[in-house]
Amino acid sequence: MLNQLSGEQHRAVSRLMIPALRGDHLSAHRAATAAAAQRMAHACPVGNPFRLLPLLDTAAPEANVSACLSVDDPRVMHTWTKAIARLRQSTMRPAVMACALGMLPWWPTGHRAWRACLHLVHEEVARRRRTGATHDDVLGLLLASDSEELTNEVLCDQIVFYLLAAKAPALTAAWVVERGARTLGRLATAGR
Repeated sequence: MLNQLSGEQHRAVSRLMIPALRGDHLSAHRAATAAAAQRMAHACPVGNPFRLLPLLDTAAPEANVSACLSVDDPRVMHTWTKAIARLRQSTMRPAVMACALGMLPWWPTGHRAWRACLHLVHEEVARRRRTGATHDDVLGLLLASDSEELTNEVLCDQIVFYLLAAKAPALTAAWVVERGARTLGRLATAGR
């Protein structure tokens, strides 16, 4: 599934990706991130309890796809976020660990989801190479590299892994909002 990079190869690919993940580079995608947050905020019901994490699980991948691939077409965004959601859902199963440890050589659901995401990335890489399109995003930075370690297979795996990582910020944001709401609730109750 995921190319297992180690040693110098891992460090070389990390050195390529780190500039794309820094705040100054990501700030160029602030408007797309704000738009995803705005859509999430409008989906919150007013005056009724609701589950925040599912909303964040939609907004975080949208922000990641925008920063990574400069996607602004809603239909294309839907295709990407749907594929990522399927992959994330399939990675939450115990079979993932068994597959990663080599105990389960074939895991149909996970392999299909991974291949679907890889297919989307391969198509985008091919489109950019064919048209010469350059973008100020994570994929654009990696495509501009002439690193020998960054084969097409490694490049595509890294992009899928980056897109899959949106779950961590969503969980962190949900925790921050929950803690904030709890604290505000206590302050409001104490002030009465």
